[in-house]
Amino acid sequence: MKIGGAVQSLQALQLSTLLIICYLIANPEYTPSPIRPYVSYIRECIAFVFSTIFSGWWPLMAGKIALSVAAVFLSYRLVRVQKEKKEEKHNEDLEKENSERMRRAREEAQRKLQELGSIMQI
Repeated sequence: MKIGGAVQSLQALQLSTLLIICYLIANPEYTPSPIRPYVSYIRECIAFVFSTIFSGWWPLMAGKIALSVAAVFLSYRLVRVQKEKKEEKHNEDLEKENSERMRRAREEAQRKLQELGSIMQI
């Protein structure tokens, strides 16, 4: 029973990744730029799968494996790109926060220098 569920889960995963890949290939403007060079390889994998559908069971399995490997690679790449973008945004936020702190510290130092200068004049 557990094996059947695992097979169904794997098939659902393959179908969902195939749909994602087809969407990205059909809409290259939505494909993240680091992945664009690999789109042609993924197209070749998909063409291989569809060309082997009527050739028998083993070539079809080889095509499914190739497609699964391409999908896993693409998913990994997408996650890495999203993580890098998230880190960049976090670093930009930290830079803004640090520059604001430095500005406030400079203003405070100037204010204290002015107070000290006015005390020295007295």
